[in-house]
Amino acid sequence: MQKLSNQELFNRTLESVQHEREATLELIAYLAEIERRKLYLERGYSSLFQFCCKSLKLSEGAAARRINAMRLTQDLPQTKAKIQAGELSLSTASLTQSFFRHQNRQEKQPLNLNQKMAILNKVSSQPTIEAKKTFCQINPKFEKREVHRALSETTTRLSFVAENPLIGKLEKIKQIHSHQLKNFNLVTIVEFMAEQLLAQHDRKMAIKPKPSSKANRNNNESHLKTDKILKDQSSSEKSKLLKDQPTSGKPKFLKNSVADLVGDSSPRCDQKATGLRNASPLGSGQKATELRSASLLGSGQKATELRNASPMGSDQPTKPRSIAASKRAIIFNKFQRQCSYVDTLTKKKCDAKTFLQIDHIKPVAHGGGNELKNLRVLCANHNKFTWLQKSKC
Repeated sequence: MQKLSNQELFNRTLESVQHEREATLELIAYLAEIERRKLYLERGYSSLFQFCCKSLKLSEGAAARRINAMRLTQDLPQTKAKIQAGELSLSTASLTQSFFRHQNRQEKQPLNLNQKMAILNKVSSQPTIEAKKTFCQINPKFEKREVHRALSETTTRLSFVAENPLIGKLEKIKQIHSHQLKNFNLVTIVEFMAEQLLAQHDRKMAIKPKPSSKANRNNNESHLKTDKILKDQSSSEKSKLLKDQPTSGKPKFLKNSVADLVGDSSPRCDQKATGLRNASPLGSGQKATELRSASLLGSGQKATELRNASPMGSDQPTKPRSIAASKRAIIFNKFQRQCSYVDTLTKKKCDAKTFLQIDHIKPVAHGGGNELKNLRVLCANHNKFTWLQKSKC
């Protein structure tokens, strides 16, 4: 290069810049196709961003800028020509897409294509800092973002913009927990809140040992509940029968009815009891009628069978897909609170630890149950991806 003239050096530099723009657009096109095919999920990455950082070895900033620019070109194809011509830098294109996303998700004010195109034309040829000012003029809340900056191997600077209601809540926490907080700085408050939330989560997810007599205890509690219901129903029927009797005349029917209620075993009383049960207005539901019949006639065996079949003491979930909290804790601990998806080709395991879900290996619709061997932990994206793969099969 030292032998090149100034003009040749200048021309070749321009050519390299143009090649870089073309290569960037080509990479953006490849990323768009990878996202369409969900290839990053198949390779064991929970997101396209993770794929760019860990597989393509891009820095976090470079990956974010290219992904944002890719999505901007999908929405506004005119962006490609502006990037290739040098009218729009990759940083400005990424910032523009971030602004559009902010308006859509945070402000719930999605922009139409004409509005987006007008904003894109306005920020074209502007430096990134000027484009940021333009976006803040449109929406002053746009700049309220978190900034992470590593200071050393053990410390990171975090900065964000807080509104007055949040400041008020932090001050209230200071006042309520002042006896527990050593200092009153923001770091101490955040650390205190983090410890409280994590302790609450640990208590919720703790696996409690099941005593051997749990089944008997649940069975006894179920029996007590059923006996109480039967007693209340018997009292209600007594009151109903007494209320319906005439004030004068021979109360034959009343005598026989009361005899039925107290368990008279004579044939005539059995016949009366049958008529009362069939005509009772409290007998809504076959199960309730059978329970009253068993109780009023003194059939202990029938009542015991019905109580055992009653779901009141049942420990099982009511829906086949629902999983008990204790079993969920076992599953999460088994997989160390990490997605268990593994790429069959590269054996790459997904390392996602957020947005985790419990998945049925054999779907419930195909006869799968809630056995531990049929459950696994997947991140939300891989859970959806594996479901789509099963659907194709």
